[in-house]
Amino acid sequence: MKKTIKLTKRSAIIFIILFGLVSLFADMNYEGGRSVVGQFLKLLGSSAFAIGLAAGIGEFAGYALRFVSGSIADKTRKYWIFIIAGYTLQLCSLPMLAFLDGWELAVAFLFFERVGKAVRKPAHDAVISFASTHTGSGFGFGLHEAMDQIGAFVGPALFSVLLFTVKSGTEIQTYRNGLLLLFIPAALAIGITIIARFLFPHPEKFEIKSKTPELSGKGYSRPYWIIVIAAGLLAMGITDFPLIGLHLKKQAHSQKKQYLYFTRGLWQSTPRQQYSSVFFMIKSALRHLRVFFSRKYLLLHWFFWVHFTQSSREWRSGESALEHRNPF
Repeated sequence: MKKTIKLTKRSAIIFIILFGLVSLFADMNYEGGRSVVGQFLKLLGSSAFAIGLAAGIGEFAGYALRFVSGSIADKTRKYWIFIIAGYTLQLCSLPMLAFLDGWELAVAFLFFERVGKAVRKPAHDAVISFASTHTGSGFGFGLHEAMDQIGAFVGPALFSVLLFTVKSGTEIQTYRNGLLLLFIPAALAIGITIIARFLFPHPEKFEIKSKTPELSGKGYSRPYWIIVIAAGLLAMGITDFPLIGLHLKKQAHSQKKQYLYFTRGLWQSTPRQQYSSVFFMIKSALRHLRVFFSRKYLLLHWFFWVHFTQSSREWRSGESALEHRNPF
């Protein structure tokens, strides 16, 4: 006889935590991979048009197919099939790029990753909503989303650390090694999903049936359509990050050159100029953070303004001397 957990509030919290761990490791996988896929495809020889086209079609398919997979999941109640199949396709697509030498097939795997998310996302959100009826929707989705965002941060951060600290021969080989490591969070996410499947084979039973269901024949309300139209207009202005990553890779050489010029000039400058330049960067950062718009920081604002009015002049006056002393 299969061992299952009784469906209570406590078990609902356990269920949400399990799926939170799944989302954490899954986000480490595909957010980490998508943060470098544009740069990697650039090394494989892909063009901006090919990446933009594949990313655009993939995003469209990733959302359009959700209507199909969600409808089928609701009718069949086979939520686990969609969740496990979707996660397997999505989480294995980006690590598979490490085995490819041509950008054409790599672009196809970029598309498969979005399709995998479309397959599992509706069923995934449905079972979370079932469990949230016991814990409260705010708590259930908040807990899950918090763990999800931890993975979304940790994945790209670890990949960046890998690229900066571990050098494995050529640059493209370093990328390949990093993509291969994405199989680890993929295996953990799929493994936890399978464990949750056996502990909670029927997550739809979490749902608390309403005694007085509300029926309406008016269709969707006006605010609903306003939100849909606004979301559509916002989506039209979004540029997919793989395309941005490709252009960042193109500019990497010039940016590195500028960085080296600045650090060498700063190192060989006088202590007073070093002190001024560091505080000048702090002022710029604070300005971008809009700290100065708060009355709470008026005194801090005044101090930095007085200090940097003088120090920035000294820095500018020393630029010509730095350029002469540090030709690059």
